[in-house]
Amino acid sequence: MVQRLGYFMGLEFSSEIVAELQREFGGHPFFTRQVCSKVHQLASSRRPIKVSSNIVHQAKTAFYGELENYLKDILDQLKEFYPAEFGVLKSVIEGNTAELTEYGLEAPDLIDHLIGYGLVERSGEHFDIRLSAIKVVLQRLIASEHGEDRWAEISRRRNAVETSIRLALFHWVKTIDRNVWSDVIDQNLTTGRRQALTTTEPRVLFSKSETPLYLSDLMMLIKDERVLPYISDRRSMVLSSLNSVNKLRKDAHALSVSDTDLREVRLAFNYLEDEFAAP
Repeated sequence: MVQRLGYFMGLEFSSEIVAELQREFGGHPFFTRQVCSKVHQLASSRRPIKVSSNIVHQAKTAFYGELENYLKDILDQLKEFYPAEFGVLKSVIEGNTAELTEYGLEAPDLIDHLIGYGLVERSGEHFDIRLSAIKVVLQRLIASEHGEDRWAEISRRRNAVETSIRLALFHWVKTIDRNVWSDVIDQNLTTGRRQALTTTEPRVLFSKSETPLYLSDLMMLIKDERVLPYISDRRSMVLSSLNSVNKLRKDAHALSVSDTDLREVRLAFNYLEDEFAAP
């Protein structure tokens, strides 16, 4: 098919390139035509011309962008309307054969649904993504989806912990002399951070919506043993947990959250949520 399409477009595909497209797209006519169309757009207008591997690579790269959008729509639909099928698809991609076998025995219609979508193929008792091109894109999309779920959890719990700490600090400041509070600010915040403050009024500094203080600023305050004296010997553990939370910020890291990082930050959140839980 590829060589026949190429003939009408003045493009000569070598047998090696035809074999490459066959391996990658499994002879799927729609995908193969799309890549050939990209080759047609990218190749020189002086025809006939022998198609180079470089042109094919560029064509596949361009097509993958469109394929990713197409598959993302499918994944979004599966996740929203068919969560069980979405779980099966993740199992196929992650090579979780035990879970796949369980689905195959107890709910074979779920796998049949994915086969109907053209995403999964079955060979005996084994399941896999139908085409290598689709598998590459799905792996990237699901990895990204997985990462976003982790970031969503981290963001939600971080915001809740910060709110609890700000509230604890606000109530503590109300119990001390204003001069002590001013000294705590002067001794613990950096010159740059102090100069950035327009006020030291606790109601503003610890406001839920308008606070100018970052989590790192709160950590600097908590290092002072005069601050929240009731945490006493737990202060080092509180600070260690806050450090684990603060270093895992999406704006300062790659998009992925490793299993190790997730375990560490969850332990930190558990400790902080217990320490600053409302009575």
